[in-house]
This record gives sequence, C-alpha cells and structure tokens, in this order.
Amino acid sequence: MKGICRLRCISIIDSYLFKVKVAKKLKIKVLIFKVGKLWWLRKRREAMLKLALMLDFKFLIRYHGLIKKHRSRVLLWNYKSNCEKALEKTRIE
Repeated sequence: MKGICRLRCISIIDSYLFKVKVAKKLKIKVLIFKVGKLWWLRKRREAMLKLALMLDFKFLIRYHGLIKKHRSRVLLWNYKSNCEKALEKTRIE
C-alpha cells in the first residue's frame, strides 16, 4: 500500500476537486476517502462516484455504519465498471 495519499473528506464538495488536483500533480492513482455519516447524502455520494469515474481512479471508500457499526469495514473498488454499478445503485435508492 505504498504511495497512497489519504484524503480526508470535508463537508464541501469543492474540497474534493482541490484534493484531486493535488493527487493528480503527485500522479497518485489511488484515493482513500475517510467518510462519516454525511456520506449517505445522495448528492455527495453521486458526486464522489462521478469524480472517481471521471478520473478513472482506483479508490478505497471507508464506509461508516454500513455493517452493524463496523467502522473499519473497507470496500475496495478496483475497476471502473464497479464504480458504474455503484453509481447505478445510488440512483435507484
């Protein structure tokens, strides 16, 4: 897991764009987003998935409260198609 840039999400979506610019400058291919309860707001989730799709990044998303309060549960999406599937699920919910 060397060379991974840990990015802490904050409540303003614009901040993602700034951090992505930084990551692009460093040529980092993996983004790790640490997220809290606000992740479950649909607009935020869609924005993050679209961002990952747009940049074709591999990324890790740490889920908060997804499986019985197991905060350390981490889901890894390795491929663009998985991002697309997640985005579809987001729209359905």
